[in-house]
Amino acid sequence: MLTGYPGVVVVHRVEVSDEAAAVRAGMHGSPTLLVNGTDPFARPGDAPSLSCRIYRDAAGRPAPVPSLEELREALAAAR
Repeated sequence: MLTGYPGVVVVHRVEVSDEAAAVRAGMHGSPTLLVNGTDPFARPGDAPSLSCRIYRDAAGRPAPVPSLEELREALAAAR
């Protein structure tokens, strides 16, 4: 739950089932979080793909999703 965020956040879940759809969606592995159609967590040069995705926490350890702080920063940057 994203609390304390000023504004409205609309979330759409999309099932991507093949590589072509991953490319069209700008998906860089699952889960991909897009903010205004852009993946703020993609590394430069990463190609879109239908694959598993590993995020990293502040200490560099593998994580299943970005931290709430990283998500808040990405939303603030998109405003």
